[in-house]
Amino acid sequence: MQIKRITPAELPTKFIFRLNFEYHAELGKFIAITDRKAETLYVNQKVPKEDIDGFLEVIMFPDYWVNDEECGKGQFLNCVYKKYGYHTCMALTDAHTWRMEQKAKQKAEETAKAAREAAKKEQEGK
Repeated sequence: MQIKRITPAELPTKFIFRLNFEYHAELGKFIAITDRKAETLYVNQKVPKEDIDGFLEVIMFPDYWVNDEECGKGQFLNCVYKKYGYHTCMALTDAHTWRMEQKAKQKAEETAKAAREAAKKEQEGK
């Protein structure tokens, strides 16, 4: 995932809209938001690198239990909530969920393709 450190004023318009209406946060409170399709994480330039690394760990977490306190990133997300607010937690977990859904969709497509090929071979063998 590409990281773009920007000022709130540099945030593209479509993400300002998402920030306002999906996460109920004003532009001045912008911390992080993702462009899911472009695999880009826009981060306020004031956010320290260690927090950005944590944001990436949340987004790239390999399973659905990202909020788990012991095995997931729950403790980090609690810190994000206290430091940056609910809207930032939601932006990160939404990005993680979208990524997990894309992985599941890809796996389902691969499984369906394999099933079609097996059915075709079976039909040819009859």
